[in-house]
Amino acid sequence: MFVCNYCGKTFKEPRIKRYWENLDGENGWERVCEEHCPYCGDEEIEAMPEEMSGDDDLYAPEPDWVEARWEWEELHD
Repeated sequence: MFVCNYCGKTFKEPRIKRYWENLDGENGWERVCEEHCPYCGDEEIEAMPEEMSGDDDLYAPEPDWVEARWEWEELHD
């Protein structure tokens, strides 16, 4: 389990952003992988200690319809 330091949400897996970064402007390229919060998109996330990441109702995942609703709202702003 992970926790976002910005919005405070907990989640099982972070959203991963992959891209190529030009290092020196000529032929140096590097593949970069960044982990982001799936709710707010912030990079400030931390892995939770194992004793805190149990299956508590406090950290229950949100239903699938919540994410679908967010995507719908983004498309219809």
